[in-house]
Amino acid sequence: MASCGPAVEPTEEWPPGTILALNGEPVLEQEVDADIEAMLDIDNAFVETQRRRLVLINITLPRTYAQSLDPQRRARALASAEAWLAEGDGGPGEEDFGIEAEGNWDSIGLDVWLVARDMQPGETTGIVELPGRYAVIRLKERDDNHTRNLEVMRLCIETFPFVDDPQAPFMDFAQAKLEIVDPAWREVVPGFLKYNQHSEQ
Repeated sequence: MASCGPAVEPTEEWPPGTILALNGEPVLEQEVDADIEAMLDIDNAFVETQRRRLVLINITLPRTYAQSLDPQRRARALASAEAWLAEGDGGPGEEDFGIEAEGNWDSIGLDVWLVARDMQPGETTGIVELPGRYAVIRLKERDDNHTRNLEVMRLCIETFPFVDDPQAPFMDFAQAKLEIVDPAWREVVPGFLKYNQHSEQ
């Protein structure tokens, strides 16, 4: 994977690979880049900077923001998810669970789609962390549309939230304190965050 620029030497404050910090929580380059190739399924005209920006503002920063709000509540949500799995002898049975979601990436949400995009019908995840919630997801069926951004999936989702409003991580992260740790990522960070009064310049 090509880098945005020269690597930043790790400091005592930030772990290696830190590109940004949100509310004092490090954001790692590999967290963003793990999902940027999937953005080509949405629009193959996106260049790397655009793909990184999409992942950053739709997945990574909302997830990091939610993690920073109430670590104890987040830990309790994870414990609840683990207990739920344990009740099913290590996983849910064949019956449906949670809520059902159906649609393409835009309808089911980019965060859910990124988890489900390479799953096979009948496959169930372990515990995954989405912005503001843990989840267990089962892909029930997909229509295998070769145009991936139009492909419709049907899923079961059991969630274990650790924020009150599921939209809050996506709406409120822009008001958090942002610090650009790696200057090479300044061009990736959108202007509405870069010049936010809470940002470190």
